[in-house]
Amino acid sequence: MFSLSYIQGKAAEVQVCFRRFKHNVRGMPKTISFSHGLARESAVVAMVEYLKVRPYSVPTEPLFCSVDATPLHRPVFDRILHKCLASCGLDSSRYKGHSFRIGAATDAAERGLSDSQIRSMGRWKSNAFQKYIRSHLN
Repeated sequence: MFSLSYIQGKAAEVQVCFRRFKHNVRGMPKTISFSHGLARESAVVAMVEYLKVRPYSVPTEPLFCSVDATPLHRPVFDRILHKCLASCGLDSSRYKGHSFRIGAATDAAERGLSDSQIRSMGRWKSNAFQKYIRSHLN
Protein backbone atom coordinates (compact mmCIF):
# COMPACT_ATOMS: atom_id res chain seq x y z
CA MET A 1 0.00 0.00 0.00
CA PHE A 2 1.21 3.51 -0.63
CA SER A 3 0.05 7.04 0.02
CA LEU A 4 1.13 10.51 -0.97
CA SER A 5 0.99 13.61 1.22
CA TYR A 6 0.37 16.90 -0.54
CA ILE A 7 1.26 20.47 0.32
CA GLN A 8 -0.45 23.09 -1.85
CA GLY A 9 -1.13 20.59 -4.63
CA LYS A 10 2.40 19.17 -4.80
CA ALA A 11 3.44 15.79 -3.48
CA ALA A 12 5.57 16.34 -0.37
CA GLU A 13 6.02 12.83 1.01
CA VAL A 14 5.50 9.23 -0.03
CA GLN A 15 4.65 6.43 2.39
CA VAL A 16 4.93 2.81 1.33
CA CYS A 17 3.48 0.12 3.58
CA PHE A 18 4.87 -3.38 3.13
CA ARG A 19 2.38 -5.96 4.35
CA ARG A 20 4.17 -9.08 3.15
CA PHE A 21 7.91 -9.43 3.03
CA LYS A 22 10.68 -11.91 3.73
CA HIS A 23 11.16 -12.74 7.43
CA ASN A 24 7.87 -11.09 8.47
CA VAL A 25 6.91 -13.92 10.82
CA ARG A 26 4.62 -11.76 12.97
CA GLY A 27 2.73 -10.40 9.97
CA MET A 28 3.19 -6.80 11.11
CA PRO A 29 3.30 -4.26 8.27
CA LYS A 30 6.33 -2.01 7.88
CA THR A 31 5.91 1.55 6.60
CA ILE A 32 8.69 3.63 5.16
CA SER A 33 8.40 7.33 4.36
CA PHE A 34 10.51 9.55 2.20
CA SER A 35 10.42 13.18 1.17
CA HIS A 36 12.27 15.33 -1.35
CA GLY A 37 15.46 15.66 0.67
CA LEU A 38 18.50 17.52 -0.59
CA ALA A 39 19.41 15.29 -3.55
CA ARG A 40 19.38 16.69 -7.07
CA GLU A 41 16.80 14.08 -8.05
CA SER A 42 13.72 13.66 -5.90
CA ALA A 43 12.44 10.21 -4.99
CA VAL A 44 9.00 11.76 -4.44
CA VAL A 45 8.91 13.21 -7.95
CA ALA A 46 10.14 9.90 -9.38
CA MET A 47 7.41 8.02 -7.51
CA VAL A 48 4.69 10.41 -8.69
CA GLU A 49 5.89 10.02 -12.29
CA TYR A 50 5.98 6.23 -11.92
CA LEU A 51 2.44 6.18 -10.52
CA LYS A 52 1.24 8.09 -13.60
CA VAL A 53 2.34 5.24 -15.89
CA ARG A 54 1.80 2.33 -13.51
CA PRO A 55 -0.75 -0.17 -14.87
CA TYR A 56 -2.93 0.03 -11.75
CA SER A 57 -3.29 2.90 -9.35
CA VAL A 58 -5.13 1.11 -6.55
CA PRO A 59 -3.03 1.59 -3.39
CA THR A 60 -3.62 -2.00 -2.26
CA GLU A 61 -2.12 -3.48 -5.43
CA PRO A 62 1.61 -4.30 -5.46
CA LEU A 63 3.68 -1.16 -5.97
CA PHE A 64 5.82 -2.74 -8.67
CA CYS A 65 3.61 -4.94 -10.79
CA SER A 66 3.16 -6.33 -14.26
CA VAL A 67 0.40 -5.13 -16.57
CA ASP A 68 -2.06 -7.56 -14.95
CA ALA A 69 -1.26 -6.23 -11.42
CA THR A 70 0.64 -9.33 -10.34
CA PRO A 71 3.76 -8.59 -8.27
CA LEU A 72 7.11 -8.46 -10.02
CA HIS A 73 9.33 -11.34 -8.99
CA ARG A 74 13.00 -10.67 -8.36
CA PRO A 75 14.33 -11.99 -11.71
CA VAL A 76 11.87 -9.78 -13.61
CA PHE A 77 12.72 -6.76 -11.44
CA ASP A 78 16.44 -7.37 -11.97
CA ARG A 79 15.95 -7.68 -15.75
CA ILE A 80 14.04 -4.37 -15.88
CA LEU A 81 16.62 -2.70 -13.63
CA HIS A 82 19.45 -3.83 -15.93
CA LYS A 83 17.63 -2.51 -19.02
CA CYS A 84 17.03 0.86 -17.34
CA LEU A 85 20.65 1.17 -16.23
CA ALA A 86 21.94 0.21 -19.68
CA SER A 87 19.66 2.81 -21.31
CA CYS A 88 21.28 5.42 -19.02
CA GLY A 89 24.73 4.34 -20.14
CA LEU A 90 25.60 2.74 -16.80
CA ASP A 91 27.36 -0.59 -16.36
CA SER A 92 24.41 -2.73 -15.31
CA SER A 93 26.67 -5.56 -14.15
CA ARG A 94 27.57 -3.41 -11.13
CA TYR A 95 23.97 -3.34 -9.82
CA LYS A 96 21.45 -5.83 -8.46
CA GLY A 97 18.14 -5.54 -6.66
CA HIS A 98 20.06 -5.50 -3.37
CA SER A 99 21.90 -2.37 -4.49
CA PHE A 100 18.96 -0.40 -3.09
CA ARG A 101 19.46 -1.94 0.36
CA ILE A 102 23.19 -1.27 0.13
CA GLY A 103 22.57 2.33 -0.87
CA ALA A 104 19.98 2.92 1.85
CA ALA A 105 22.12 1.37 4.60
CA THR A 106 25.20 3.29 3.44
CA ASP A 107 23.28 6.57 3.24
CA ALA A 108 21.76 6.04 6.69
CA ALA A 109 25.18 5.32 8.21
CA GLU A 110 26.68 8.39 6.53
CA ARG A 111 23.85 10.53 7.92
CA GLY A 112 24.71 9.27 11.41
CA LEU A 113 21.69 7.08 12.09
CA SER A 114 22.21 4.64 14.95
CA ASP A 115 22.62 0.92 14.42
CA SER A 116 19.13 0.31 15.83
CA GLN A 117 17.63 2.89 13.46
CA ILE A 118 19.35 1.31 10.44
CA ARG A 119 18.33 -2.15 11.63
CA SER A 120 14.69 -1.06 11.91
CA MET A 121 14.71 0.81 8.62
CA GLY A 122 15.92 -2.26 6.74
CA ARG A 123 13.91 -4.76 8.80
CA TRP A 124 17.09 -6.49 10.00
CA LYS A 125 16.89 -8.47 13.25
CA SER A 126 20.66 -8.88 13.59
CA ASN A 127 23.79 -6.91 12.75
CA ALA A 128 23.73 -8.31 9.21
CA PHE A 129 23.01 -4.77 8.00
CA GLN A 130 26.67 -3.91 8.64
CA LYS A 131 27.78 -5.91 5.61
CA TYR A 132 25.60 -3.65 3.43
CA ILE A 133 27.36 -0.43 4.45
CA ARG A 134 29.95 0.60 1.87
CA SER A 135 32.19 3.39 3.13
CA HIS A 136 34.09 3.48 -0.18
CA LEU A 137 31.05 4.74 -2.15
CA ASN A 138 31.80 8.39 -1.37
